[in-house]
Amino acid sequence: GRADFDTLGSDNNTTLRIYQGTDMTNIILIASNDTAFGGIESAVQFTVMAGSQYLVRVATYDAGTSLPALLNWDFHTLAVNDNFADATVITGASGAMDGDNTVSGTESGEPGGGLNSIWHSWTAPATGKVVFDTLGS
Repeated sequence: GRADFDTLGSDNNTTLRIYQGTDMTNIILIASNDTAFGGIESAVQFTVMAGSQYLVRVATYDAGTSLPALLNWDFHTLAVNDNFADATVITGASGAMDGDNTVSGTESGEPGGGLNSIWHSWTAPATGKVVFDTLGS
């Protein structure tokens, strides 16, 4: 799935960092941000694994400034065809289908640029020209 954390609504300039690890000597930074939404709040999105623990650090950006800060979070189940290996099979010489990449990610090393991709797999039924489009998206 995907986790979204932010400090939207905080009155102070915040930083947000997500870690994994068992103690301070071996934590690994997963995601970080110190400016989002065009202001002083912070926001991160990252892919999560069920049962894994994540450490969320909220701090002030400016020295001498103290919290409070507002922490918001949300979990999203990823699209079933979010990953290359899980491409949705489509068939036929023509067709149309709905898709939603709102809650999808980008795999490490994924070609093509952009964010939030979903994958489909199609086998040509004959030799010739084919057109795929996203008209109406």
